[in-house]
Amino acid sequence: MAKILIVEDTEDILEMLDFIIQRHGHQSSVACCRAELLANLSIITPDLILMDVMLKNEDGRKLCKEVKETNPNIKVILLSASFEKLKTYRENKADDFIEKPFDINTLLAKINKHLS
Repeated sequence: MAKILIVEDTEDILEMLDFIIQRHGHQSSVACCRAELLANLSIITPDLILMDVMLKNEDGRKLCKEVKETNPNIKVILLSASFEKLKTYRENKADDFIEKPFDINTLLAKINKHLS
């Protein structure tokens, strides 16, 4: 069972991702902003983070870079409806990206790829 941290500020998407992650046998934690992300990271070391790029007052790409600089072994997959924003995922140290709306099978395949 992997530990997956979901960073998403849209409640419906957060709940759906949380449900999918738990339904497929993983442990999930959730955060909607930088403060909650850091609070979670002080308690757990997730195996993978699913992070939205466009958070309310924050850029998930910058948060990804910040996380990877202190925790390089945590895999991060960025999520966004804007493919343009996802083009820079490698520059921001993300391991992968998923464009919204996403297919659940694609989501699970990318999660499994980075957990193996």
